[in-house]
Amino acid sequence: MLISLFLISYVHAYMRDEWHSGIDESVVRDFKTIKSGPYTFCRHPLFASVMVGMFGFYFALPSFFSLISLFVGMICLIVQANHEERSLSEIDDYQAYQANTRKWPISLPIGN
Repeated sequence: MLISLFLISYVHAYMRDEWHSGIDESVVRDFKTIKSGPYTFCRHPLFASVMVGMFGFYFALPSFFSLISLFVGMICLIVQANHEERSLSEIDDYQAYQANTRKWPISLPIGN
């Protein structure tokens, strides 16, 4: 969970003013694709970092509740990532970034 905290803090600091919660027209209109730093390795390093924390929570407190929290949390992050990518897919710069950068740091059987 500490690794997750470090990664989340790093990605937030790296994004600076480009961090937004959710997607709306103003975000899409003013969107700047970040292709360096943690965004070199995957398109969703913040979501991947949160997933690391969820796995850490499950391993620290293994229970039915933490297992359900892990699955529900991962599903929510994957759905959010897919929603964001649909919204940004009309931007040429983002299309090129999608073609050259994997979605997640490791291969997942869902949504590449």
